[in-house]
Amino acid sequence: MALQPSKLTLYNRVFSTCSARIRIAACLKDIPLEIVEVHRQNTGGEDPIYLSKNPNGSVPTLVAEYLNGESVTLTESLTMLEFLDESYPGTLRLIPPITDMTRRCQVKDLSTLIACRVEPTRTTGLLNTIRKDLGGNTLQWVQKALISSMEYLELVLERSAATYSVGNEVSIADVCLVPLVQRAYQFGLTLDNKPTGDGYRRLPTVGRIVRECEKLEAFRRNGVPKYTEGIVIPKYTKDYKAMLRTSRERREKEQMNVQALEPEL
Repeated sequence: MALQPSKLTLYNRVFSTCSARIRIAACLKDIPLEIVEVHRQNTGGEDPIYLSKNPNGSVPTLVAEYLNGESVTLTESLTMLEFLDESYPGTLRLIPPITDMTRRCQVKDLSTLIACRVEPTRTTGLLNTIRKDLGGNTLQWVQKALISSMEYLELVLERSAATYSVGNEVSIADVCLVPLVQRAYQFGLTLDNKPTGDGYRRLPTVGRIVRECEKLEAFRRNGVPKYTEGIVIPKYTKDYKAMLRTSRERREKEQMNVQALEPEL
């Protein structure tokens, strides 16, 4: 199998923090992606065409195709980040080399902390269970979980951060951190040095890193969009609108192909 794929297709959702990680990383490394927006059915379920690619129905999914006809499908964002970094070593490295084992382990540890400990507290599936099955208040749950997780993350970053999460070079730790914070804004979390409500601590290190990252175009254009008075303000502007249009045309074509294969009754 060739080192670099001939085509990369990312199946994602605009507000998915895990999807944003891959968009940001690809932009930082100048890797071309074909982006396909995954839409839920009117029934609330997943598109059966998408389920054929990822039976779990989660996003993102990354499909890499090679000139020799082989392909690989990845469904976990941390694996995708490592795949992109190893497949394109000639561009900006987001994971430190083995020769810098201390920083390499710090970057991977922080990324895993965010992806596996912090993020799971506010997944759509969990929130639906809390609201529909248990009759709970999802906003209160997310705020409480985020407060605890972000306070712990602040303490960890105090030991490793300089300009970015680990030292002075951007890494997958930053790629995981920024979408998390961008999404947390929507649940009432702020990073200012002013009071933020009962239970909130100031998060100066997290805030400083995020502001530094957002100076880079990759984070500004490919992160999680903002809400303003209930209106979605995409950061992707013309480029992302064009990608959405391409994904819609592709989805319609796939549906036509599936219908063509269905036997007549």
